[in-house]
Amino acid sequence: MKYRKMPYRRHFLGYHRGMSNRSYVYTVDTIPTKKKKAKPVRSLSEWAWDVPLAHKILVSASPKRCQSCIWTQEIGVAGEFEGGRDRLLQFLDALGKVKVKTPKVFAKAVATTKTVLAHKKYVGKFILIDAGEIYDMEGGGLVACAKAFIKDVGTITKKVDRAIAGKENRWLSTIGKKWDEELGIEWSDVLYFDFNAK
Repeated sequence: MKYRKMPYRRHFLGYHRGMSNRSYVYTVDTIPTKKKKAKPVRSLSEWAWDVPLAHKILVSASPKRCQSCIWTQEIGVAGEFEGGRDRLLQFLDALGKVKVKTPKVFAKAVATTKTVLAHKKYVGKFILIDAGEIYDMEGGGLVACAKAFIKDVGTITKKVDRAIAGKENRWLSTIGKKWDEELGIEWSDVLYFDFNAK
């Protein structure tokens, strides 16, 4: 695995989740390039073994491939923060109108999501997804996987927009039954790869 020198590492949410491959979400004000790193890189979320639906929605506003903050390759994916955030919140509102698993827990998770994504500590101009660890499991080349991921985000975005418009209730019901496994609405300012720790 061709990592850059690993930044300061801490345990997510105060406990060790093992050596799972993860999708990482950050907010940045400039899109990183080979020649210029993004500063600051604000930690927002991580998810083990997959890129969850919330991560895909967050990066769904004009997503494009860019330099990773973790890997040496250009396998990061950046999207406009405001558009992605607004789409995610609208989707969560639509999901809340169907039957969901553990509705009180879901409502609390949604409330936390709205608070976090509005807080100045986390807000940035762009969302940056670093999913190289997930791509590495898939094989076929990291850059190719990043390109495929952007296409997948485009497909998911169309479905999400239909759900927001009230045209995907069956799919929403399916998501609602296992939202805690599918959505990935867990937030933290300390990730396994963390760029802001002192």
